[in-house]
Amino acid sequence: MTSVRVYRLITLLGLLVSACVGCAARSRAPESQPELVVTLSDAIGPDRAFFVDMLPANAAGGSRVAGHFERPRRNDAGRLTFAPGGPRRWSVGHDSPAFDRWREMGVRRLAVRADIPGRFVDLPSAQDPRQLIIDFDETPPPVRVEIGLSGVVLVDFGPAEPDPSD
Repeated sequence: MTSVRVYRLITLLGLLVSACVGCAARSRAPESQPELVVTLSDAIGPDRAFFVDMLPANAAGGSRVAGHFERPRRNDAGRLTFAPGGPRRWSVGHDSPAFDRWREMGVRRLAVRADIPGRFVDLPSAQDPRQLIIDFDETPPPVRVEIGLSGVVLVDFGPAEPDPSD
């Protein structure tokens, strides 16, 4: 090989490696953001304790929310525990073993079920206010939900708008 060809080959390989490193860095950037942010409403007093389960929506299917928290927890469910005096906001994402399993399974719809204190009428899961189905194809992360006495509510989704004062 002539020195010109060697130089061209080295240049081409250098450009290829630089492009691959840039792509890898870009693909990792969103992992720093949470997939789901769950916040308790101020209406739920700080002395209350309850659970929030997250499970693939296709697995939640037609099962009712009533009795869900009395049954053994599924191995594909993630659980947040809100304890008296504990955190009132949780961020769940790429560092969560449950999210890793769901990603491997190709889960795109997630059911968020809250064991909200109080009386609720036993409704089919799609109509029960204690459950919210999140479709990540329609609501890009991060998805922000609030849990209040009336149920689980979608607050906002997608990247936050940049602050114009910055």
